[in-house]
Amino acid sequence: FTGQNFGYRFPIRDLAKGWNLLVLPKDKFSFFSPQTDGGKLSSIEKITVELTSRPQARTIINLDSLWAEKEKDYLKDWHSNSEKFLSLKRNGNSVGLLAIGLYGNRATLSKGAAKDYTFQTKFNSLKGGGFGLFLRGDYESGYGYYLMMDGVNTNTWQIYKYGLFDEKTQALVLEKGNISNFKVEKNRPYWLKAELKGPRLIFYLSVDGQNFIKLGETNDTSFTSGGVGFATSGSDMVLVDEVVFFQ
Repeated sequence: FTGQNFGYRFPIRDLAKGWNLLVLPKDKFSFFSPQTDGGKLSSIEKITVELTSRPQARTIINLDSLWAEKEKDYLKDWHSNSEKFLSLKRNGNSVGLLAIGLYGNRATLSKGAAKDYTFQTKFNSLKGGGFGLFLRGDYESGYGYYLMMDGVNTNTWQIYKYGLFDEKTQALVLEKGNISNFKVEKNRPYWLKAELKGPRLIFYLSVDGQNFIKLGETNDTSFTSGGVGFATSGSDMVLVDEVVFFQ
């Protein structure tokens, strides 16, 4: 990181084998320069990424994508179970949330809990894992209802609840099914919608954001109120956009 005769470094540590999301926050840069009067972060003019293996070692690295974000104000609208779960990514002419299931797997709106409502979100899966809605949920424990598509190259869906049941923490499937002549495709948008009223939960799917088909419904009283958001499974990476909530 260079600019105005100053330089900055960012140490990279604790990378796991496989895919990693590396975040380089500006306030974590380490200043280095022959001068001793220090530098200013505002003086950074150019950022380059140089990958160097350890001495007497050979390392093969694949870079999937690289982008910069001006600010993180968008995170104030969401609670998630990992600070690395959400970031921004451009998709065509719009910018949406990128949910990265390598780290967390759920997020809820920060506005608080809700009981009865309609919630709709647009998803665009970039990998093969599942994605869907997380309702009446607690983003920290993961307790709540999950209305999920099972992922790319599948035509199955399920509604399940996760929490403490029969004195143990477990996931219990409430309803599931498949969609005839249909298969979830990578890099294609899908809209999921849920209607909640009392114990009744109804799950819908659309391929154009206008016309919805009913996938299934269930009645359950385990969770009466909680956070409203979305979830991923199987290390998915999914773009999330067009979040609609109304009561």
